[in-house]
Amino acid sequence: MRKDYWHIPFLALAMIISFYIRVINPWNDVFTWTVKLSGNDPWYYYRLIENCIANFPNRIWFDPFTNYPHGTYTHFGPF
Repeated sequence: MRKDYWHIPFLALAMIISFYIRVINPWNDVFTWTVKLSGNDPWYYYRLIENCIANFPNRIWFDPFTNYPHGTYTHFGPF
């Protein structure tokens, strides 16, 4: 092996170790095939997406459930 390329095996080893640490090791903890909705934002975005699917191609611009009992306008899209 030439002296110019001595670092390539170390980079390959670092890539394999980082792939193992980030993907293979926590696979069963991350991909449990269930949806974990914690907090308020996931439920709100889930509701916006359900509304978009039900009323496609129109989307919700006024949400009566936010700022109850007055409602507010949706200032941004669900994605």
